[in-house]
Amino acid sequence: MIAIGKVSSVVGTVIATDELGNQRTLSVGDDIFEGETIVAAANATVNIQMLSGDNVVIADGQQWRPTQETFTTAEEVAIEDQIVNSDDLASVDSIQQALLSGQDPTQFGEATAAGAGGQGTFGANGDGGTSFVSIDRTAGEFDPEAGYETIGTQVNIEEPILDPQIFSTAAPIIPPAIINIVATDPLAIEGADNDNVVFTINSDGGNGADSSVQLTISTTDDNFEAQDIASITITDASGQITLTSQAEIIDFLANGRSVTLTTNGEATVVLSPVDDDVFENSESFSANISAPVNATIGTDSADAQIDDETTPNEPPREGDKPTVNIVATKAVAVEGESVAEFEISQTSESNFDTTVQFTLDLGEIEAADIQSITYTDANGTTVTVSDIADFIANGVELTIPANSTAKPVVTITPVDDAIFEKS
Repeated sequence: MIAIGKVSSVVGTVIATDELGNQRTLSVGDDIFEGETIVAAANATVNIQMLSGDNVVIADGQQWRPTQETFTTAEEVAIEDQIVNSDDLASVDSIQQALLSGQDPTQFGEATAAGAGGQGTFGANGDGGTSFVSIDRTAGEFDPEAGYETIGTQVNIEEPILDPQIFSTAAPIIPPAIINIVATDPLAIEGADNDNVVFTINSDGGNGADSSVQLTISTTDDNFEAQDIASITITDASGQITLTSQAEIIDFLANGRSVTLTTNGEATVVLSPVDDDVFENSESFSANISAPVNATIGTDSADAQIDDETTPNEPPREGDKPTVNIVATKAVAVEGESVAEFEISQTSESNFDTTVQFTLDLGEIEAADIQSITYTDANGTTVTVSDIADFIANGVELTIPANSTAKPVVTITPVDDAIFEKS
């Protein structure tokens, strides 16, 4: 294709369509090619600087189809058509002067191709030629009559159009819908009545066509999982669906779901939390939209969270925080026969490691009365204390791992000696 101009400025959406139907959106600096159709959307304007030096403006729904013949440069006009012959100008001037002075211009013009004319009447002397009538100027004036009304000569001078452009008004180009997602209720509290996370997906209408996007849920919070959601309800142009089973919720979190919107319509996504007794504090996640059909994406993500309930006079979101307890599961140890055992547990599961400091208060018992001390660590492994005196002096940190119901156990085995100690 032949470039015939270049875009010097553009406001709004302006589309160039070639003869094969290929479209492109024009930007400043783009070339304009012969045979393309240029269409300016509503409220759009484009200025095109033609190679001929002229400027073309297309605006607000207009369309234009330029061709190379639209513009004729000086080089394309024949030299003989651009210049008036000086001899021709001189001849015209001399004839005008002869007429004004009452002379017969035929007396001094060049001879005709047929030869000199004869004198007198036509055919005199038998040699042919031309006869003429001499008219004297009298300076008289009269009104000619032709049997109908006559008017004088009218001269209409129109300014020449250097580069005529033909415009036609086309239907405005309306872009597709823009779809956004927003968290209209970004916080839900476990246990609160009808307290849910709500996302809204909306369309600005665009060109009026129905549209769709892919909805997904994502998180970087290891504490957020399908077991924390009681139900998910999605309402869009195709209807309403509620996911309640763990299999449905797990599938949705893994794969997402298509959401359909009508012109200027909206869809809602409602997540209801499970009111459990697991200490989670706060769980954050995001709803995302992607893969638009008949639309473009504006805001593609919105954040939300589910918080544990708050107990009055306690720090926020610690309503499910567990309580740690210790119990002597074997309270009496008999020398040479049995051991003493202490078990550490917590009232509910936690998404976080629970740590406690375990120490011994021996009372009348001495370190020499203890043969061995063992305890279970965070991995459930039994550890034998190598320095009993240090253990008695400083104790040991015991851990209940996150999301675990483990119960660490400390076991004390007495020395079977011959000393009478009774108890």
